[in-house]
Amino acid sequence: METVKDHMKAVKETVSEAVNNYSKKVKESEEERLEKKRAKELEEQGYSPEEAKEEVQEKKRAKEIKESLEGAVDTAADTAKAVGDQAAKTAAHAERVLQEETDAIANENTHKNETSDQQSN
Repeated sequence: METVKDHMKAVKETVSEAVNNYSKKVKESEEERLEKKRAKELEEQGYSPEEAKEEVQEKKRAKEIKESLEGAVDTAADTAKAVGDQAAKTAAHAERVLQEETDAIANENTHKNETSDQQSN
């Protein structure tokens, strides 16, 4: 029974990988089609074929840089949030420890005062 489960898991992973690869290829060919279309439009506007291709590539690089920067900003925001959350937890813990210490000192002083009052009476 275990080998059947292992086999089914392997099949699922293989199919998932194949679907992901196919999706990636479809996306890439759609992007290539759009790039060719954009280059053709630029050529119709008076760009040379080389200029049009270069313009399309520059736009593609700019888009990749923008997406990369957006990812970096998202990562930085997530990190900042995690640091803030941890700082809040640390502050709350420190506050609890300080309160416990303060209570312990107050109890100790109360006990000393009671002992001192009993001895003086």
